[in-house]
Amino acid sequence: MNLKSTIVFFTSVAICFQLSAQCNYINKQYNVSKESNVLFGNDISYDGVATDLFLNIFKPVNDFNTKRPILLLIHGGGFTGGTKEEMDSMCHWYAQRGYVTATMSYRLGFYGPSFLSSPFAFDSAEVIRAAFRGVQDAHGALRFMEGRAAIDSTDVNLAFVGGASAGAITALHLTYADKAWESPPAVDSISNVINSFVNKQRPSMGAITGSLNMNGQSSQVQAVVSFYGALLDTTLVESATDVPMFAYHQTLDPVVGCGYKKGLWNMPLNVGANYPHLFGTCVMEPRFQNLGYTPNHFQDYIYTGNTHGVHDTPLIDGLIAVFLNDRICEVIASDVGESGSDVSFNVYPNPANDFIRIGKSNYAGATKITLTNGYGAIAYTAIVRNLENEFEINIQNLASGIYTLQLLTNGLIQSKKVVIVH
Repeated sequence: MNLKSTIVFFTSVAICFQLSAQCNYINKQYNVSKESNVLFGNDISYDGVATDLFLNIFKPVNDFNTKRPILLLIHGGGFTGGTKEEMDSMCHWYAQRGYVTATMSYRLGFYGPSFLSSPFAFDSAEVIRAAFRGVQDAHGALRFMEGRAAIDSTDVNLAFVGGASAGAITALHLTYADKAWESPPAVDSISNVINSFVNKQRPSMGAITGSLNMNGQSSQVQAVVSFYGALLDTTLVESATDVPMFAYHQTLDPVVGCGYKKGLWNMPLNVGANYPHLFGTCVMEPRFQNLGYTPNHFQDYIYTGNTHGVHDTPLIDGLIAVFLNDRICEVIASDVGESGSDVSFNVYPNPANDFIRIGKSNYAGATKITLTNGYGAIAYTAIVRNLENEFEINIQNLASGIYTLQLLTNGLIQSKKVVIVH
């Protein structure tokens, strides 16, 4: 082996090692450390009280990874109750897998009728404004976590968010209400809350991204996990290029309906009378399908049941672990990718095992396809006349490693790094 080949070989091995080390977040394999009640901000609650906000932060021990993914988890409680500790167990599981995880507190509560207490709401705007405060706080918490990247050895480009019930509603709107005009009218300046005890103004609540920890981080996420969550409007999800989602729901969930239902729609005493209507997983699913989301980027598990909970925690936890791991692999693989022309094509899966598939190209002429290994040797070549349909390359007999896939079209070359792992 000459010097050039040796350098190429060991560079490829190093990249493969990096990918395998940073793309293995399925098995619980590490001990975990916990840092409780880390202050990440202070903001004004619905009743004018300044409220401290805290995180419990969990880290893997002795994983030797300097690019850990971040997972922020948000508890439920109807925007009036619950604690961050409810998500401690899930945070621990994912820290065991190699994530830096955090569970957050957020501002809770809203005004109700004078003779009733929480969770009865004065009107639907009060509930929406409470959810909006949660979303603002979640943006601040995520920016805080990303600002600690050097302390926690995390990769800010591998941030994820999830939640249960009200926490899932918060996580979903953090993810998909990503434009200023997508804020609901209820968070603008609206009529006062007036009852026997209070006459309170409801001014504009500001940007949905909030104002906590404006440290230059984006608070954008690579995927969202929803346990019995919902959206105020499914059109917040605009295209198949929006953020991937995993969702779990039971068909007759009495708290957050799987269909289009008011919040608390089937709870006693008509407590949900003034709650807004929400789009649950059963009606989010066709939206994602109609937009053309692939099965890799939208997965849901809708269980025939009537519980506001999970019917099989180990099963759903395992499915989510695989889903998030695949998203991490996608991001890492794209970081070592290349491109070099105006001719576009998709390559998937990446990393690949049995087959590499090339999606439809925007070029109608002949295309030469070449796959070369880390030594520069050609492992596969073919000429395709009009790459109009998906083209498949069998890689079962190729060794694991980093390969370069090139498409030569009309004198232009587009290349992409492909990871083969058996």
